[in-house]
Amino acid sequence: LASIAAAAIRRMPQFAAQNLANTSWAFAKLGVEHGTLFAAISARAIATIGHLDQRVLANTAWSFAWLGLRHDPLLHAIASESLTRFNEGVDDYTHGTLWSIWRSSSADLGDLLRAVQPPDGATQGGDRLALTLTG
Repeated sequence: LASIAAAAIRRMPQFAAQNLANTSWAFAKLGVEHGTLFAAISARAIATIGHLDQRVLANTAWSFAWLGLRHDPLLHAIASESLTRFNEGVDDYTHGTLWSIWRSSSADLGDLLRAVQPPDGATQGGDRLALTLTG
């Protein structure tokens, strides 16, 4: 796996968004914490965060969370980007992103939950989100 990681790091500048998510997911699924690879994925994801779709954000965040990697700049960037997208609606990828942020960085999760809670207590998509996370 070390040679695969090295090849991925060399090609990282040419990676499309889905390549970032797929690479991080594959290594996480195998339980391989390759620090140099995940640092490169993090740097590339942060640099292109505005161009990543919610699925890529969710899968990349999941990969870091699954391995217990607390790369706060990446998770903070994903949380911030997710905040800007809540007006697009809440879907399954949003839930996956929130789970990952919760597992890795509860401060960012609190910001996200406050952002989706209606100020007057009315029912919105955020209620479904809060219920998913709280029980």
